[in-house]
Amino acid sequence: MSDDKFKITNYAQASDEAELKKMEELLARDPESVPLLEWIAFMYYTSDKPQRGIELYSKLVDLDGENEAHHYYLANLQQKNHNIQQALKHWKEVLRINPTSKFSEKSQRLIEQYS
Repeated sequence: MSDDKFKITNYAQASDEAELKKMEELLARDPESVPLLEWIAFMYYTSDKPQRGIELYSKLVDLDGENEAHHYYLANLQQKNHNIQQALKHWKEVLRINPTSKFSEKSQRLIEQYS
């Protein structure tokens, strides 16, 4: 049985407004929690609120700049928000950090598409 400290494993609730509010309250109490930031950032990634997702993934990049997943999701949100130069910057970081990660091929295609 896994330890789910934040009780956040129910993906079906990810875009539910009440669930987002609950998660934001948890984050306010523990703003440096990488697992919590990752979960909430992904909740926003899958919702119609890219700006909050950008804020959270930017914080994750600041906390752990060598995590290619953080750069990949941030890039995609930047692209969704029409910030193409920022998206390209982060897709390129994916390739720099780990050119063989599961995000690399997609990042390379997106760099070619938007360059």
